[in-house]
Amino acid sequence: MAKKQEQRSIRFELILEEETYKKLAQQAKKSNKTKAKFLRDLIEKRYGNKKLGEIERIYLLNTQIVLDISRVTGNINQIAYQLNKNEVKFDSINSEWEFYELAEELIKKVKEAMAELKPINKQLKALL
Repeated sequence: MAKKQEQRSIRFELILEEETYKKLAQQAKKSNKTKAKFLRDLIEKRYGNKKLGEIERIYLLNTQIVLDISRVTGNINQIAYQLNKNEVKFDSINSEWEFYELAEELIKKVKEAMAELKPINKQLKALL
């Protein structure tokens, strides 16, 4: 049987503001641990979560996508404004109709994407 390696303990000083110390003491007491054990467990839990970096990356990417989609909707609104002013001329009724159908489909997809991304981002932000 392999012997369990002994871990060396290193002592260090940590300076906290009084309010932060009270919070630490409260949380440690709630979890029936010493303050030192509570902090060690907290660090290990955070360090051990290798997916945290990936979650943060996805959250930032999703945030950028939501921002980009918002810009697209702004552009759609500008196009709609110009169309409503009748300043855009089409070659034929069919091309105008096709444009409106494509615009409606785009609006539908943008709304679906926003509806899907916003709750996911809330969940991801809560994990960080």
